[in-house]
Amino acid sequence: MNITYLLTDRAHRESATIVFSQLIRLHERGHNVSLFLVRGKPVPGMGFRFPVYEFGYTEQARLVGMLQQRDGIRVATDWITANMVAELKDNRCMYLATDFETKLARGYPEARGVIAAHQLGLPMVTTSSWAQDQFKRVYDMDIPYAAPGIDYEVYAPGTAERNPHLVAYVSIDEPMAGDEVFRRAIRLAHRDMPSLQLLTLGVPGTKYGHMKQRYSPAADERGFAEILASVACFVSSSHHETFGLMQLNAMACGCPVVATRAGGNEAFCDDDVNCLLVDRNDPEALGAAIARLVGDCDLQRALSEGALKTAARFSWENGLVELERVFREQLAMSRTSHEPTVVPADMVRQRVGKVSVVIPTKNGEADLESLLQRVETARRCGEIEVIIVDSGSTDSTVQVARDSGATILEIPPEEFNHGDTRNRGAELATGEYLVFLTQDVIPIGDDWLDRLVAPLEDKTRVVASTVREVPRTDADLFGCWGIWAHHNGLEWHGDRVAAGNPSQLSQRELRASAQLTTNCLCIRRDGFGEFGFKPLDLGEDLDLGVRLLAAGHRLAYLYSSGVVHSHNRSPYYALKRHHVDSKLVPRIMGTPITAPCIEGSLLTQAIRDAYGRVCRAASSVSDVSDADGIVQLLHHCLTSDDAEEERSGDAELGRFVSQLPPILRPSESPENTLAPSILGMASSFAGYISTSGIVLADRREELPDALFKLFAAATGSLTGALAASELNADVDVVQAIDVLLSRGV
Repeated sequence: MNITYLLTDRAHRESATIVFSQLIRLHERGHNVSLFLVRGKPVPGMGFRFPVYEFGYTEQARLVGMLQQRDGIRVATDWITANMVAELKDNRCMYLATDFETKLARGYPEARGVIAAHQLGLPMVTTSSWAQDQFKRVYDMDIPYAAPGIDYEVYAPGTAERNPHLVAYVSIDEPMAGDEVFRRAIRLAHRDMPSLQLLTLGVPGTKYGHMKQRYSPAADERGFAEILASVACFVSSSHHETFGLMQLNAMACGCPVVATRAGGNEAFCDDDVNCLLVDRNDPEALGAAIARLVGDCDLQRALSEGALKTAARFSWENGLVELERVFREQLAMSRTSHEPTVVPADMVRQRVGKVSVVIPTKNGEADLESLLQRVETARRCGEIEVIIVDSGSTDSTVQVARDSGATILEIPPEEFNHGDTRNRGAELATGEYLVFLTQDVIPIGDDWLDRLVAPLEDKTRVVASTVREVPRTDADLFGCWGIWAHHNGLEWHGDRVAAGNPSQLSQRELRASAQLTTNCLCIRRDGFGEFGFKPLDLGEDLDLGVRLLAAGHRLAYLYSSGVVHSHNRSPYYALKRHHVDSKLVPRIMGTPITAPCIEGSLLTQAIRDAYGRVCRAASSVSDVSDADGIVQLLHHCLTSDDAEEERSGDAELGRFVSQLPPILRPSESPENTLAPSILGMASSFAGYISTSGIVLADRREELPDALFKLFAAATGSLTGALAASELNADVDVVQAIDVLLSRGV
């Protein structure tokens, strides 16, 4: 599904955390997600790998305009954004009420605004059963809820022995946190239990009494979990909780909890079963509960057992499945939905013909099983067969395929190439439509196959369709930029159908029209049988696209659908890949090769000089404050005449540079041939960072590697073009470089 969330900077801390966590996990589950932030900033460390757009409160018209262009579900997350999405008058708009917001209203006018937003008539979903009950009690509204969950890999019982006297508390600078209540309560508890010790997190420097106290920064979630697994109890004195994630995470660590009845946490806090629960704003009761628990190991063990049982019910999987169900049902009921979706079985549009899915594999056990599960979900829309062409796997890939019921063709590794291997799989196919996938893609949405095949069912329209790529959640900055830049270069920002005579198209138009991708490609079998792939090691999909266009066929490019796919490659691989692509692409498209006429010694000197300068930039790029600073630093290092000491670089690139042919006639002032290309790519890279909502401070460690890859991409593009051109002035030097870079891509 395509899912867009809206969030403002006025969101309660925990509400924002829930929204960010949902988006990250929906993205990981293959959905095409994005976030519109209204004067908000991403939370450091959240690791966004999806588009984030920022708006001011005065830019509501621009926000609504962009929102109108989004396919799929649009999700407001508070009363302010609910009014924004309501302007669209579109049944695909929803209101995710992470809280019963009148509890958080800052005065009567805001409370009135909240109540009005609740009565806009937007379809709603909430994140706690407590809020669900409030909507029922106040408005007589029956709305579903999808609870957030626990990251069990982080929050789990520890192996170290608990300190039965140590109390943990997170100091938060918010009025609703109830810090003044805890201040009085902990002093009362220490009076009754002098052995009590206090460990504080959050806001540093606060002194809560005369008991033994220490502060821990707990820089990340794992550090926080380790603390929770080692203390006697965790205390929350909140006046109001959206849900109570911090308390639930404590329970997952087996940590006894002492908390106030604060709204959202009442959905899972059960007094004397998994916690000690007292009325809010009652420091005497809170202090007595803390004193009762500290030092009582039997009570701590009993509450710990109850806490672990409670935490086991709150997996992210459960909440996300319910959230996806709500979104899909809303899409199914939408009168204006532009997006096909999975709906109840009796409403599913059946495909006209059988689909044959062809997947080349080699040692793909890490990804293949999940891919085959995605294929399996699509069977409800029509008949599917899966054909695996394996070229010498030494892991369990073949067994995984066999267990799934796929047809398997095994070939020797030396017989593999990207074109002919797929042809051999297609020869075994019996379906009307052929779908080619790579073993490591994750199709987005349960309806991915139906959407891929749909444009081909009207035979007067198109013969083949393909979808865009979305980077994996662990994709590095260079990989994310590469996909973004590729889509921009193809001017691919929406669904379109391409046609035209290749001889009458410009080089850019032809690339944009013919660039199919076998990562996810559908083609009618009768059309494929006439053409097939050429036996190429690379570029088999582009070549097919060019030939289909030349024959008068039309090709569908589905931006609204996609697959999650990316690789974190080394800088040296980027060098080789760009070298090979620069040779291959013009040859496939039959377009002129543009390459400078450069003497071999000057080429060697330019590469060595640019590499040394990029090494200098990489040594300090982690200190830049914003994306523009990356370009400025590179520009200074690439154009400065300052003599600087040699800096360490990338090991593989360094070996390549050392293997370059010797400089026979060095120039005292060589033209910096590579600098414009490197700076051009760096400007595009900076543009991606600036527009995608990436928090640069969270990704600084990736910047040196990204600079080496930008250098590699620029260098490979130049050397590949020279190798393909007949105009270069020093064939021997260029051929020597070509030999180095053409192996093993």
